[in-house]
Amino acid sequence: MEPQLTPGAAIIRAFASTRQQLQNALDNLNNQEVFAVESANQFESRSIDEYNAAITQAEEFQAEAESLRVQFYSIKDKQGEFELRALDAEGKLAIAEKFRLAEKARANEAERQLKDLNILNPKRMQNQNKEKTKLLDKQRVVISDLKESELKLKRTVVELQTQNTNLLKQLDFADTEIKKLNLAHHIGSLHKQYLDQRFYNEDDVKKQRPFYAYLLSDGGNKSATQWMISDLDWKIHIMNCYGEGVTVMYNEWLFPILPPCELSNSVPYEMLHALFSFGLSAIESTHPQLIDRAEWTQGISARDIGISDKLISALEEGGTMTLHDIMVKRQDGIIRDTKGIGEKTATTIFSAAEKYIAENYSKNQEQAA
Repeated sequence: MEPQLTPGAAIIRAFASTRQQLQNALDNLNNQEVFAVESANQFESRSIDEYNAAITQAEEFQAEAESLRVQFYSIKDKQGEFELRALDAEGKLAIAEKFRLAEKARANEAERQLKDLNILNPKRMQNQNKEKTKLLDKQRVVISDLKESELKLKRTVVELQTQNTNLLKQLDFADTEIKKLNLAHHIGSLHKQYLDQRFYNEDDVKKQRPFYAYLLSDGGNKSATQWMISDLDWKIHIMNCYGEGVTVMYNEWLFPILPPCELSNSVPYEMLHALFSFGLSAIESTHPQLIDRAEWTQGISARDIGISDKLISALEEGGTMTLHDIMVKRQDGIIRDTKGIGEKTATTIFSAAEKYIAENYSKNQEQAA
């Protein structure tokens, strides 16, 4: 049976873990500072305005990191103080317990001797009995005082444990904020890489009708549709030169989904490709399991899912070549792109694809492991 930890030992173990978390968080901050400076250096080849904007962004990010570092060192100092107080309280508690047990043993022995004396000759030993009784009373008072001291020490330990719990909560909150800053910076960098530009349709030769893609960090889109990703902290909003706009969502196969409307139909192909590349990189940091599954389905031919050769030929003529193509298009897309395919047949194809994934993807993951 594993020995039970004392309150002080439990606190010390918790502080050891907390110290390691602090060190990891500080290392992460230093890495982010270096990353921010390197990001600023990479922008030197751009225009003056873009360079200045990048420098400003790096300085702001470094200032935020420095502020969090100061908070970390302050919390770390408090942690050391609480650790010393916990060790001191633990030592006092051990001494008090040892002394209490000794006094209790002495009291028990005196009481036993008193009983023996009363049995032998109560009258002759009357004076000695009185002294023994006084001694017992004093020892009872000492034991009572020791118990009170023990209770006070236990309350002190509980207070220190509460303070340690609050300290750990503060560290967790700071770590969460740092992760949010890191993720926001990463998503912002990906937006600059893929979407921070003007997009034009091929027929807009004079480039007079640009399309823009804006990154909004006020929370992602929410959807009751099961195959949509609804837990992102960001979203992309597309707008044309006339101020008309739509918001982009991503399905579980990492494909950008636009609402059915005239504006969505006029979005340049180059922008759609950029949206797909951006989503692939951005979602990888928060949903790596979806990346693995999408890559696996891209390597599976539509011929392998167990449908007839006639349906396979029809799908391939419509450009549906892989299992990933089927999952991205779903029933509506299969009907739209494939001649001679109706709703019932499209449902049959899609069900066969889902069944193939259910039966084979987990096996593939186990083999890879």
